[in-house]
Amino acid sequence: MYVLFEVDNIPRAYVPAGFDMVALPSPFTSHLTICIEGFFFTGDNTRECRVTVYDVAGRAVRHFKESMPAGSTSLSLIWHGDDDRGRSVPCGIYFITVSDQQYRATEKVIKIE
Repeated sequence: MYVLFEVDNIPRAYVPAGFDMVALPSPFTSHLTICIEGFFFTGDNTRECRVTVYDVAGRAVRHFKESMPAGSTSLSLIWHGDDDRGRSVPCGIYFITVSDQQYRATEKVIKIE
């Protein structure tokens, strides 16, 4: 069973039923915790997960690349509101996209002062 995810103009992606991505708190000031559950299948191989933060203009400002060991079904990471060079990004709306080899989903978050 699959669930359809769509956020604003972000392309549609099919993800496994039971998938849950939460980015808290939103709005946030200094850091944001991204929790992903049920996105990865159990199996014999390590799976790669990409988390990308986009600004409202669609520019990728931060990239995370995580490896999920076989049997893992959850991931948590912290974004400190910075870009790939470690500079603080301005306040505004951001889209966090989580993807692996097969699936993709997006969550909207807001950074405030």
